[in-house]
Amino acid sequence: MSQSVFFWFFALGVALTSPCIVAGAEARVELELVTDQLAPITSAQSWVSALRDIGFDSIRIRSANAGDRVEIVEAGREGSRRYRVVGMLTSGSKLQLPGGKFAMGDKRGLRIWLEKIRQGGEQGLTATTTAFGLSPQELVDIHDRMAVPVARSTLQQRPRDVISSISRGLTLRIEIDPAERGVFNGSELVADELVGVSSGTSLAAVLRPLGLVLVPRKDRDDRLALWVTDVRRAEESWPIGWPPETPERELVPKLFTFVDVEVRDQALPVATGAIIERLELPLLWDHNSLARHRIDPAMVQVDLPDGRSYYKKILERLLYQAGLKHETRVDEAGQPLMWVSTIKR
Repeated sequence: MSQSVFFWFFALGVALTSPCIVAGAEARVELELVTDQLAPITSAQSWVSALRDIGFDSIRIRSANAGDRVEIVEAGREGSRRYRVVGMLTSGSKLQLPGGKFAMGDKRGLRIWLEKIRQGGEQGLTATTTAFGLSPQELVDIHDRMAVPVARSTLQQRPRDVISSISRGLTLRIEIDPAERGVFNGSELVADELVGVSSGTSLAAVLRPLGLVLVPRKDRDDRLALWVTDVRRAEESWPIGWPPETPERELVPKLFTFVDVEVRDQALPVATGAIIERLELPLLWDHNSLARHRIDPAMVQVDLPDGRSYYKKILERLLYQAGLKHETRVDEAGQPLMWVSTIKR
């Protein structure tokens, strides 16, 4: 995974039938508030009220004892990890926690702090993180492990079956947000053929039309995993393909091959499909964008006058008639694919 691909991130329980897919669970974090002798009496009550919607599993308050110190105590075994956090309320009505001091109104900072504890314990507070709260090395590891190509046909298959099939080829667990278990009971079918496309790009493409996204993270046992959740619950998500580092002319030289062309009153998918077949590229449609702008490619008839042009320009002219555009991307294995989206955002 290259440096430029890495930085692109910043520019941008259902139990399925596979042992690799499980309902996600998180470590329990219990907060014990210790009041400093100089802290205002009302400060403790105000802080307890402010912390209720941060996400701690329990909050307990008590007076300071000799030897008290701010700390994190880890307990529990695999599958039931628990962290007891001792925090201190200071005279300035600030909350002193391991790794930081917070004002009462800094709820966002507290939530980020809590998530780091859930995912990595005390070490999670000091680890250098990048996208998804992972270290650069972890992000590269995730990327490389999702380069496995999809081996079975996905077209017109149930999303849950496709995800289950892909998961069997991965060394990463796929965890499903329990709140999204009903999504996979619908009648939607996968509308793209993803055979040969890498697993990461394919998973993202299967999930997106369902309103779901793929989020790499660490599970409760501190292992890298893939979390599936609603797009509205994720600040960042795994993309459907990546910007290529190699110039397009070198990556897909056939795009610049000149041919004689004439298209008369053909359905857009038929016309583009014939070109994509010659280019030997996977074609992925931005189904969300198409639905948002009420564009059905199958209902669009396209024409091109008799003439000579190269495939890239031909595609541009055909797609433009439907208000669409194309973009060359690469999957996690570095293989090119064609991404078709709407001109309007």
